[in-house]
Amino acid sequence: RQILLLAGLFLKVSFVSAAPANVSKAGCQWQLVHSPNVKGGAGNEFRATSAISANDVWAVGDNTNPGILHTLTEHWDGNSWKIVPSRHPSGTGNIFYGVAAVSTNDVWAVGSYGASKQPSSTLVEHWDGTQWSVVPSPNIANVNNILTAVTAVSSNNIWAVGNYQNGSFTLIEHWDGIQWSIVPSPSPSNINSALYGVTAISANDIWAVGYSFFFKSNEQTLTEHWNGTQWSVVSSPNIPHVLGNFLDSVSAVSSNDVWATGSTVEGQAPILHWNGTRWTLVPGPNFKQIGSLLNAVVAVSSNDVWATGGLGRLSQQSLIEHWTGTQWKQVSSPSPGTNENQFFGAALVPGTTQVWTVGVADGETLTAFHC
Repeated sequence: RQILLLAGLFLKVSFVSAAPANVSKAGCQWQLVHSPNVKGGAGNEFRATSAISANDVWAVGDNTNPGILHTLTEHWDGNSWKIVPSRHPSGTGNIFYGVAAVSTNDVWAVGSYGASKQPSSTLVEHWDGTQWSVVPSPNIANVNNILTAVTAVSSNNIWAVGNYQNGSFTLIEHWDGIQWSIVPSPSPSNINSALYGVTAISANDIWAVGYSFFFKSNEQTLTEHWNGTQWSVVSSPNIPHVLGNFLDSVSAVSSNDVWATGSTVEGQAPILHWNGTRWTLVPGPNFKQIGSLLNAVVAVSSNDVWATGGLGRLSQQSLIEHWTGTQWKQVSSPSPGTNENQFFGAALVPGTTQVWTVGVADGETLTAFHC
């Protein structure tokens, strides 16, 4: 979890060497797809993914090599994942948390970077079809800044969300085609308010999700909406009598069909739905294991929504749940690691029902595909 700054069922599945897009619909299931790791690194992990087409998908995250965080970007060309060099502005801490693809030569990745004993700064990089380059992005002076998610409306309308001052206040930034700028956003609590997920339905209809901390009620879900003019807080429910409600991801079918997922301190993963009027808590499988997380959600249609994360005290198993239009069900989820299996990001391949989800398994990159 990216709470502050920087800081299922077990199924044995063989790695898929052929292009996942060629898998027969009759045999659709979640399949592991091999992805490379930086050699010599102590840990590789993916935090987010975004798809342009079936043969044009990006995954981003970080690797530790050795003891130093470097950004990590990989690309799927329809046959295999390949590491693509990215920039590392700092000598110590560089990490990507979010990625959004507009087109083959227009992809954005966001996160943070920082030198030892110095405040971390927002990190924004852009792929122009040939290389990744750092694009200047603003920061609140003299405090830690981080961007945790990014979404694209168009090439000159990109939004990124996060937090600053160790998660005390929300942070939202906008790209207008020329530069990034900070856009005022509400922070319901002056103790802790942070945003972790964002999705754009249109230029005047954007959702961001996260949490706010209050002494009497602990962490509470936070949803904010952009109406084309300003960001405002929209009331959202919490799992009652449970400590710590967090929202990590949000995805939309339409203006009146939006899903958000997350986690709680006690291990139950909240699932929220927006029907155009209000957010409601939707019952999901009730997991008793401490640490059940739904870090990512991707909406394919009104009766086809996926949520992915981890299950168990230390996410020993990966977790995938599916919405069929009437209920959420847990489905078999690949867990190749012996100690840790967790998905952090998910993405829909436009114009299809194909979904990618990415994360980490025992310190190595983890990618899975569903047709």
